Amino acid sequence: MKEKEKQIYRMPKFLLLSSLCLVLTFVATSSLLVSLSVWGILQRNELPNAVASVHLENVTVDINETQKESLAQYILDNFVKDDRITAEQIEKILQSGDFTQWAGWMVSKYSDYLANHGEKTTFPELNEEDIVALIEENADLIYQETGLHFLEPDKEKLTDTLKAPIEEIDQHLNHSLNTGAGGMMTKFFLSWQFWTVSGILLIVLLIWEITIHKRGDKRTGSALQAYSIAGALPCLLFFLAGTCSVLLLHLADMPFLEDAVKAIRGTLTAVGGIGMLVSIALFVAGMTANLVSAQLRTEAGETIATEYDPLDNGILPTEETAKDPLLETVPPSVMESEGNARTCQAGEAPLPPAPVKLSKDSPQQKNNIPKPILRKYCRFCGKPLTMENALFCGCCGKSQIKPQPIKKAP
Repeated sequence: MKEKEKQIYRMPKFLLLSSLCLVLTFVATSSLLVSLSVWGILQRNELPNAVASVHLENVTVDINETQKESLAQYILDNFVKDDRITAEQIEKILQSGDFTQWAGWMVSKYSDYLANHGEKTTFPELNEEDIVALIEENADLIYQETGLHFLEPDKEKLTDTLKAPIEEIDQHLNHSLNTGAGGMMTKFFLSWQFWTVSGILLIVLLIWEITIHKRGDKRTGSALQAYSIAGALPCLLFFLAGTCSVLLLHLADMPFLEDAVKAIRGTLTAVGGIGMLVSIALFVAGMTANLVSAQLRTEAGETIATEYDPLDNGILPTEETAKDPLLETVPPSVMESEGNARTCQAGEAPLPPAPVKLSKDSPQQKNNIPKPILRKYCRFCGKPLTMENALFCGCCGKSQIKPQPIKKAP
């Protein structure tokens, strides 16, 4: 039954279970890295700085799958109802930087709420009055670019226009970050409880991978190496995101995100780098385990092949074992140890031992049934046996079975 189970683990079942375990390791490691990265960004207040660093004049909005337009044009088409204002004027207003600073200030409120798990602050809410007040603060800039004054009727009209979309955004953020299943999952995802569960899951997956390799007749070191590679891949992605993201954004023609990524790349690099160090340590441990295992197997093979003294075999000469009853039944041709020894030394094939027959009624057969020991070399002279598990050595003629004391009848 055990042989069949080993055969199954050696075949596609081993590959399937091992691949499943490694995929789960990749997913669990990625989730843990994302949680730690977001928590670090919130604690270090990097997200508001990242948002405040975005160049709004370079932001594009997807209209559909094939068309894009600038943020200035999107604002003009959806929120501005005055034909005297152009997209170029809105773009110059966005370049002033006041709007990105206001966006960073709003994001900082959500960042503080999530960093404290909602214990010290209340959930922030957007309202259209804040946006109207922002525009009113930049009235001079708007007049300079457009030649228009931001009057009271304009404020009322803009307030009515923004009311519906702002309420929709508020409801979505409240459901995702504060109340409902989304809020609970977000708070749990950024808590130490999630990190504890992820750590326990990764330990269980490591034990499972080692068990799969053991049942598949593989080395434990190979399991550690495979597990470390699966965990190193997401760590490498995070490390590259922190070190090479600016270059990738430049190549992808997304310059408006370069300054934003610069604000958070330190956390991504640190989290990915620590994960890489842990993965490298596991890989080295697996390599060391494989080397030690190979060395032990080599030494065991050399020990078997080396000639040794009978006392090293654990057989001490006692009164009961000094006189071997089985050797008395060996024919003289086999007991001619001197001739057989000379034959072995000359390199010729040793003489095969003659069969030994014991009577069914003999005390040796009834009371002293020896258990064979699996051997390839003689336990007395160390010469190779003629046949594997042979009962007698063809060179010295001695029995390879350790006799047991004969029980005396009461």
